[in-house]
Amino acid sequence: MRGKLFIMTVLSAMVFSACAGKDGFSDRLWYDKPAVQWLEALPVGNSNLGAMVYGGVTEEEIQLNEETFWSGGPHNNNSPRSLERLGEVRNLIFEGHEDEAKAIIDKDFIVGPHGMRFLPMCSLKMTFDIPEEYSDYERSLDLSDAVAEVSFKSGGVAYSRKVIASLPDKILAVMLHSDKKGALDFTIRYDSPLAFTSSSEGNCLQAIVDGVEQEGIPASLKALCRTIVETDGEVNAVDGAIVVKGATSAVLRTAAATNFVNYHDVSGNADAKVSELLSSTNGQSFKSLLSRHKSAYHEQYDRVSLKLEPGETSLLPTDKRLEAFKGSDDMAMVALMYNYGRYLLISSSQPGGQPANLQGVWNKEVMAPWDSKYTININAEMNYWPAEVAGLYESEEPLFSMIGDLSQTGSVTARQMYGCRGWVAHHNTDIWRIAGPVDGSDWGMYPNGG
Repeated sequence: MRGKLFIMTVLSAMVFSACAGKDGFSDRLWYDKPAVQWLEALPVGNSNLGAMVYGGVTEEEIQLNEETFWSGGPHNNNSPRSLERLGEVRNLIFEGHEDEAKAIIDKDFIVGPHGMRFLPMCSLKMTFDIPEEYSDYERSLDLSDAVAEVSFKSGGVAYSRKVIASLPDKILAVMLHSDKKGALDFTIRYDSPLAFTSSSEGNCLQAIVDGVEQEGIPASLKALCRTIVETDGEVNAVDGAIVVKGATSAVLRTAAATNFVNYHDVSGNADAKVSELLSSTNGQSFKSLLSRHKSAYHEQYDRVSLKLEPGETSLLPTDKRLEAFKGSDDMAMVALMYNYGRYLLISSSQPGGQPANLQGVWNKEVMAPWDSKYTININAEMNYWPAEVAGLYESEEPLFSMIGDLSQTGSVTARQMYGCRGWVAHHNTDIWRIAGPVDGSDWGMYPNGG
């Protein structure tokens, strides 16, 4: 499966391992202009939340995912007809009649559903009342601290933003700052490609996003996203948005959750989960949140490092540096790729959460490529190949938890579809831990996914 940026980046990480110090050439992505498209945005995540930071000047977008927000609901995709035709299929294969066997498999073994989709939740959008002209622009992702930053000058004022997806606190925190007193005027609101309702009251902004039905499986999940705005400026709730005037700085704390409990239970209380996450960080300054985040992140990231010599192109913005990499002497770029792979795995797979899917924990598409689910004949494994080498053993816990779930759902599949004891999984699964075959006999008839 090609075109999966997350997989290929993490795959590159398994090749290198060494101990050395960190430097700006191998631990930092940076750019001299805002992101125009999603793939150019900077990813931050804490397994529970994934966020893509675009870094716009007058308009900022932080696109958000919640790891348990998927289409459909609890179900299985075991065929009721496969067992009675299993012997016939075996005989056809042994007799060399593969086409006839495939026709039966496609009709009576692979009956759907074919896996649910990892959904985008919403975007936090900020509109700033500043001139469109700007200078000294830079946006960056510090892999050594897991912090995204944006800075620029506009109208004679220096503006900066810092964004973290806190590992210990499981929230997104954003610091906005201007070097001129009262120069921050902005409006924040939610938007989503899915049906949603938004509301604002006091300094609180909230969105409730509807899940989607798929292949006859009703939507059983809703996502709730809530942002608290704390600032030295004036705050007003207006028409489902928050308007801030005359601020010098502001901190946004965002938490999200769904009613997902596990693959067979969707009775959770998203409001209670979000309230607990935000209440636990009440009264904490951004400095305190950042310190806690760095401490937790360093405990994993600092176990391994790689330092290679920079070259003549190492000082270029990362996009231009990448273009110039072929044939260059910029070996530090290799170290940067390695560190980026470790960063992505830490940010998308932590104990108690879901495993990294085909796009980690980042997706903006309602119809994501390959549904952004788990392709367990190779791609799910590829995400975790570097985990042990890089000392990221915590990241494997969600994967083994999913395997444990599949041993339960797969035991039903083995009994119903093959008349066997034990358990089975095929080449794909999702948050509902389906274990039956999907997508056609050429790919799906693969009873080795467990």
